[in-house]
Amino acid sequence: GVMLYEMATGTRPFTGDTSVSTMAAIIRDTPTPVTDVNAAIPRELWRVIRRALAKDPDRRPPSAKELRNELEE
Repeated sequence: GVMLYEMATGTRPFTGDTSVSTMAAIIRDTPTPVTDVNAAIPRELWRVIRRALAKDPDRRPPSAKELRNELEE
């Protein structure tokens, strides 16, 4: 999810001044929608990225193969 976000926007979804603050951001923050960073990105791609970045592991794609299938659709 992080790599897809970076590829789509050119920015990191979670940032901080230190490694500890970055880890805290990963746990607590929701990234800015990629469609807000770049309006040319399809909303469907944001849906896939948002799911891949879900805090709850049960809400993420269960495998890289599943994520690939979602991207192909």
